[in-house]
Amino acid sequence: MAVKQETDDYFSAQSTFELWLEECCDVVENDDRSGRDLPRAIDLYSNYSNWKKARGEMPVSNTRWGETIKKKFQKETSNGVRYRGIKQKGTEIASTLMSLGYPPRS
Repeated sequence: MAVKQETDDYFSAQSTFELWLEECCDVVENDDRSGRDLPRAIDLYSNYSNWKKARGEMPVSNTRWGETIKKKFQKETSNGVRYRGIKQKGTEIASTLMSLGYPPRS
């Protein structure tokens, strides 16, 4: 019974991952950003987890999510784990504001 549950969880995570990717992220072809400009795994997982909870669903563990994302995107280490070829939708504005010093640091 436990093996069936693990299998069901695995396939559920796969299809849900693709839906999250479509709704919340953009795939970046020929991603030549520097390592520090790539999205951090912790931020991507947090976004996925919040998205799942907003749908009334339980997110898979960080470990299971990591197994799924590394099959599609290149994992890199640059001040933590980051992924090349993906970005969260709507992050361009936040990045621009941060580079301009907003919000002001106290």
